[in-house]
Amino acid sequence: MHLAIPAYRGYNRAAMRTDYFQQVLNRLQAVMESQQQAMEQAAEWLADALTADHLIWIFGASHAGILTEELVYRAGGLAPVSPIFIPGLTCDVRPITLTSTLERLDGYAAAAIREVPIQPGDVLIVHSVSGRNAAPVEVAVWQGAGRTGHRPDLARLLPVRQPSFPHGQAAVRSSRFGDR
Repeated sequence: MHLAIPAYRGYNRAAMRTDYFQQVLNRLQAVMESQQQAMEQAAEWLADALTADHLIWIFGASHAGILTEELVYRAGGLAPVSPIFIPGLTCDVRPITLTSTLERLDGYAAAAIREVPIQPGDVLIVHSVSGRNAAPVEVAVWQGAGRTGHRPDLARLLPVRQPSFPHGQAAVRSSRFGDR
């Protein structure tokens, strides 16, 4: 059986075919080493929110939203996990390419996130493959700005990144904020 593996810059295709699991473990180890402090801080915030009966909100646009679906309404899963499904940014949209257009549209996600009842003490997880498109950046920036009448500590923004992933590193920023 021949496994088709994309030729990403810096990846050795022959090694990926013959040493796939070791390559995966190496990448996971690199993430753990470079992001350990951020992941520990995120785990603390999640534990604090759950202990205080707050919600964990999660958002991802298009294929990044699959993580949202994976964490919500699962047998044996955490009940206080709430999805943010913005119309047009989920994988059930046809044509599927519309999700890419809407994810890059400045202001689209910002208009929707204003309607989500995130409260002080809740945690918001924003998942993005590249961190370049408007939708995930707007959700994170909106959360970071806080809302009138809410404590400033509502926003606890902590980027957890996967290092050396060619797509994310090479992505051109498309958000008006220019953030990742």
